[in-house]
Amino acid sequence: MEHSLKITRTDVGTEGTLSLVGDVTMTEVRETKDALLEAIGEVDRLYLDLHQVESADVSFIQVLCAAHRECFLTEKALFLQGNVSGNLQTLLERAGYVKQCGCFPAARESCLWSVCAGNLNFDTNDQFS
Repeated sequence: MEHSLKITRTDVGTEGTLSLVGDVTMTEVRETKDALLEAIGEVDRLYLDLHQVESADVSFIQVLCAAHRECFLTEKALFLQGNVSGNLQTLLERAGYVKQCGCFPAARESCLWSVCAGNLNFDTNDQFS
C-alpha cells in the first residue's frame, strides 16, 4: 500500500487528505493503521481518498471504523472524499456495513458507512455484482 498526506492550514484548523493507493488488506493492516494514526495526530479534519484502493478486506473496514471512533473521541473529524470504488462498495455490502446508522449513539450522524446520513458515495462508473 502506498499513501500520502497533504496538509492544509485554514482559519478554523488543520485539514488533511490521506490518499491510499493499492491493496489495503490484512497484510498491510499495520501500515494502514499507522498511516491513519499519524494523519489523525497531525490534523483536525481528515479526508480519506480511497478511489485508488484496488483490493481491500474486512480488516481495512475495521481499521477505518477504529480511526473514526478515535476522531470522534478526540473531537476531530473523519470524512470519505469522493467516491468509493465498486470493489470496496461490494465489500461493505457483503460485510453488512452499508445502511447502518452508526455503532454508538453519539456518532450516528458521522458514521462513515451511513447511507441515511449521506456520508457514503459510490462510484457509479464501477461495475460490480
